[in-house]
Amino acid sequence: MNYASIDIGTNSVLLLIASLNAEGEIRPLVEKAEITRLGEKLDQNGHTSPEAMERTLKALRQYTDLCHRNQVERIVCVGTDALRRAQNAHEFVQKVQETCGFRVEVIPGKKEAELAYLSAMLDFGDIYPNLVVVDIGGGSTEVIWRREVLEDTARLQTISMRMGSVRLTENFLKTDPVLKGEYRAMMDLIEEKLLKDINPLRLPDTPVTLIGVAGTVTTLSSIAQKLEVYDHEKVQGALLQHSELLAIIEELKGKDLEERKQIVGMEPKRADVLLAGAAILEAVMRKFKTDRVVVSDHGIRYGLFYQRFSSTV
Repeated sequence: MNYASIDIGTNSVLLLIASLNAEGEIRPLVEKAEITRLGEKLDQNGHTSPEAMERTLKALRQYTDLCHRNQVERIVCVGTDALRRAQNAHEFVQKVQETCGFRVEVIPGKKEAELAYLSAMLDFGDIYPNLVVVDIGGGSTEVIWRREVLEDTARLQTISMRMGSVRLTENFLKTDPVLKGEYRAMMDLIEEKLLKDINPLRLPDTPVTLIGVAGTVTTLSSIAQKLEVYDHEKVQGALLQHSELLAIIEELKGKDLEERKQIVGMEPKRADVLLAGAAILEAVMRKFKTDRVVVSDHGIRYGLFYQRFSSTV
């Protein structure tokens, strides 16, 4: 049987249609990602605009059609930061139910973090030690790791911070190309939030493996590899070095929007917000004292799929 999971984020909407093999492992059939910018100007207006709603509904209608064509038995769908913040989120959720026939579950940041960690753990837990997962979204950033609380006892440490690539771009990076003062002010906020929200006493006391989830990190990997056409297989599990990230940040800072769109490996619809997302990743790498990040092309939709449909989790 085929199932589907959908992740509605602040910046993009992602679909996974898959089946499960005898061992309970995912066999992807269809994967789609559409940048619809549901959270556009959400901080300023407090609600999602009709235009942003319609862009997102259009993508969801297309996804629903794909599900029908692939004989999907059940669809699960979650909404994250934009729908947590929007005053009219209920209106959007109702429209999805009426037009697409499935329910959108608006999940808290802690749940979002747990799904991202589950996906990374299932993909990389047998390969790398001491995973720390960073999920950089359009409106929020989640950081998750397993923390020892007593001997032989551990629990997830989940941090959800109200900063993301779209949110920071709209609030700080208002000039094209970006001004040095704008970038510095944004970095001051990022570092302030990391200092405030991530308690040094709870940080892992051994070297960690940082796993980067979501479109910011996959796009950065695509640029680092100079992929003229995005390739899931080349991005999933790739290593992005801190030195490579710094070089990309400097390139983004020195170009205007149209020039950024021409960078090999760039998803053009991310060109305006990638610098902010890259800045978050760079600050997190310094916080956890690591010089590389393992790139995940899976993320929340995979964690959701495993949790809802696989008996092995």
